[in-house]
Amino acid sequence: MAAQSRPAFDRPGAGLDSRRQMFWMVAGLIVVGLALLIVFRPGGGSDENSDEASSLPAPPPPAAPTDLVTETPPAAEQAATKFADGYVRFSYGLAEPSEIQGATPALVAKLERQDPRVPPTVQAEAGNVHAGGMEFSPISPTLVEATATIEGGDVSYQLAFELRKNGQRWLVSSVSAD
Repeated sequence: MAAQSRPAFDRPGAGLDSRRQMFWMVAGLIVVGLALLIVFRPGGGSDENSDEASSLPAPPPPAAPTDLVTETPPAAEQAATKFADGYVRFSYGLAEPSEIQGATPALVAKLERQDPRVPPTVQAEAGNVHAGGMEFSPISPTLVEATATIEGGDVSYQLAFELRKNGQRWLVSSVSAD
């Protein structure tokens, strides 16, 4: 009677068969589980699922950015030219910052606190110096970066500045000379 109360694993000679049966049951369950995963996963399995997926409309292409700017507005170019000419005159001591056209009030105030960039010994060449070679990089519908080449006599340097649209006008908001 004691032999009957023992689990099947502990019976002499019966444990090996039970272990094999258990192994094959678990292996069978794993195979069935994998088959179900393959059949019911999105986009996988039978041709019926692929037909359904291919009959769905394709998603719309991503929207193009609305603020992509490839050309500099003519008004920004005009403001840049006027600013560069006025800034050169200021740099050579021939104009006050308030006379520079196309600059924001904040930039004019900043320039009023500075001395002209060109030393008095070089200011005599002011008649030969001019702003030219303008290059523009539109950043957004309201921001353009610009560079002017300042040349004349022994002088040649780059003047970089930013133009911002202020209402209907373009104004230079910052400047740096190298």
